[in-house]
Amino acid sequence: MARVLAATGASLASTTRGLTAAALGTASRFEERQVGGDRFNLITGCGAGASATIVLRGGSPAFVDEAARSLHDAIMIVRRALVHAEVVPGGGAVDMELSR
Repeated sequence: MARVLAATGASLASTTRGLTAAALGTASRFEERQVGGDRFNLITGCGAGASATIVLRGGSPAFVDEAARSLHDAIMIVRRALVHAEVVPGGGAVDMELSR
């Protein structure tokens, strides 16, 4: 829900009473699409921000779980690099530099 709010520019409302145009978000298209045995809601043309959904499919649940873990790790590494400007090299880079 938080991602939909951020992408569309909407505000969370607990009731429809007193709903204003400022609380509503915008999108050019909403559709529900069947992918395998699952149904997904696709919201496109959002002007307020950019977000994406990655659908993982595989031959076995173990494969999909491992792919999801790897993808999550990669996304968190990129997020941390964007939030924190400091970088500490790894893989023996400090030792190589000291020996040089």
